[in-house]
Amino acid sequence: MRPILERYRDAYDERDWAAMAELLTPDIRWVDRRLVSWGEGSGREGLIEIMRGQLDLAPDMTLLEADVVAIGESASVTRHKYRGHFVIGGGEVEFGFALLVCAADGQVFHVEIFPDAPLDEALARFEEIGAQTDGRLLL
Repeated sequence: MRPILERYRDAYDERDWAAMAELLTPDIRWVDRRLVSWGEGSGREGLIEIMRGQLDLAPDMTLLEADVVAIGESASVTRHKYRGHFVIGGGEVEFGFALLVCAADGQVFHVEIFPDAPLDEALARFEEIGAQTDGRLLL
């Protein structure tokens, strides 16, 4: 899982959408469980479009941190923190979330997004769908 996380960070920070597309399965599913969310969907083009839309608001947005909280052979929970500046007004923006990622054969096929804290819900989902992946908590 760690190589996948590193590939994601590099592709996002470099705005390498071809590399991002290679990282995601064509039919990737996502579920955003935050109060203000991206909803649910499928398809790598749709997920990449969401990422690109975020960068339209803050083009210098970078992934500052991706701390691994739990990891298994094919699933992980990481805490992400992003920072950048809004195009309109130039003010700094920083946000974070927890990300459950499921992968197979080097590609991500399922993503769930949770609030940054507390991590209870994200870790419960990791136990539920990641337990069969030899998962372990790193807290």
